[in-house]
Parts: sequence; structure tokens; C-alpha cells
Amino acid sequence: MNKISLVVDSSFGLTKEQCNEKGLYFIPIIVDFEGQEYESGISINNDFLVENMTASTKVKTAAVRLGDLEATIREASENSEKVIVLTLSKHLSSINSSATLVAKDFDNVHVYDSQLISPWTFANKDVIINLANEGKEEELIKVLDTISETSRGYLVPHNLDSLYAGGRISKVQYLAGNLLKVQPIITVEEGRLDKSEVIKERRYSKAIAKVVELIKEDMKDLESKGLEFEILTLHVGSEENHKLLLEKLNEEGVKASKTTILTPAIVAHTGPGTVAVAISIKN
Repeated sequence: MNKISLVVDSSFGLTKEQCNEKGLYFIPIIVDFEGQEYESGISINNDFLVENMTASTKVKTAAVRLGDLEATIREASENSEKVIVLTLSKHLSSINSSATLVAKDFDNVHVYDSQLISPWTFANKDVIINLANEGKEEELIKVLDTISETSRGYLVPHNLDSLYAGGRISKVQYLAGNLLKVQPIITVEEGRLDKSEVIKERRYSKAIAKVVELIKEDMKDLESKGLEFEILTLHVGSEENHKLLLEKLNEEGVKASKTTILTPAIVAHTGPGTVAVAISIKN
């Protein structure tokens, strides 16, 4: 029997197969693509979205299947002394509240009050999994709290289409933005992608320069607190735009430590072509 087992949803950044290999229990987030449901991490991935999403595509995330959620948590509970459930941020999905409801029937299940998103969970997955395998619950929760409280990043979607379709901006903002050729920048902080945090620039190159400026400000703040961190970057089917981001970071003396990912549940709202830069505390 495992001392601690992790139940993760597909926002953790691993597929079901990869979770099975690492001894994790897996819950897929549902992605509704043109009226057909797919399971993230099983039957849909970013390659599919990059190849098939257009400005008119109807794509959204849907609630997880409660029966599957309960069955997974029950299996983990029966095979573990303690179960910790890690889900997509409670600000972005109902899965955290659903898991909390299910967990009330189990004495050994703890649902982490999540503000987690894939760029940071994926970048810190080895630390998280190792602490669970070693049975270090207190240290694990501390790492998760640090990720939740300090994670900050900036997404630069290719256009406004997916933001509008996903309800992140209003129709007025969408029409005005397209008319003025506005390039959006989304601030991601403490598990939120809030439409009020959408920053606007008139050209893509200016948007990239802006996110580099913003990440440098975040670096100064963390340095003043004596915290060590690393810079993460990512792209979704946009190698050319990612190269531009890396070049601008390099020009400003910012070294990107590693690449990370967005999962389909987030890409469904930001769309293909998204690039991002994020800051992550070293654990």
C-alpha cells in the first residue's frame, strides 16, 4: 500500500499513459470540440487543436464525468494510506469543487485547494511526484502552496478569436480589438486568467516586448525577497513566435531555463499560436 498517492487531472501536463507509468491516478478533463466530447490526455492533444481549430471552431471545456472521478478517487483511496488530489485551478474549472464533494465520502482523501495550471505543475512535476513517493506530505503541500502563491506568467495568443469564444473578452472588446488590430496579452496569476487582466498592444512585436518587460519586473520583485526562480517559456504550434520571444528575452539579459506546456483545457480558450513566458520559484 502506498503511503501517499496522487490523483491528478489532465491539467497536470501528463497523458494518462504517462501517469500510469509514474504510478499516478488520472482524471481527464473533457474538451467539447464541435459538439463531440474528447478526453484530454487520452483522445485529444494540442496537435489536434493546432491542426483543426479555426476562427469559427466551437470548442470549450466541459465538466468531468462524476462517475469516473468517484471511481478513480475510490481506487486510490483503497490502495493508499493518504490520497492527495491535484486539479486545474478552482478559478478556471469546477473539477476542484466536484472532487471536494466526492472526497467527503473518504477519510483519507485530501483535495488540494487548487490554484494550479499546467506551465507550473508540468515544470515541477518531478519534485511533486518524488515528494509524494517519499511520503513527505507536509513538504509536498508547502511546494504546492509556493507554486500557487508565486506563479505568474503572460500569455500572448495569436488573435482574439478563442478568447472571445471562451468568454474571456466581451463581444464589444472582440469587435473593437479586431478593428484596431489589437494584440492581447493575458496575465496569469494565482490560477486566474481574468478578462480584466488582458493587456493590449497594437503589434505582435510590441506585445512580446511588453511581456519581457513585465517578467523582468517580476524577477526584481522575487530577487528583492531573496527567492530563487527560473524562467519558463512555451508555445502552441508557433515556433517562429517562440523564437522571437527567446530572442527578445536574450536581448534583455533574461535566460529562459526550460520550456513547459499548456494543456488542451487552456489552449481551448487561448487558441493555437499562443506563446508564453512564466516565472517559477525553484523547489
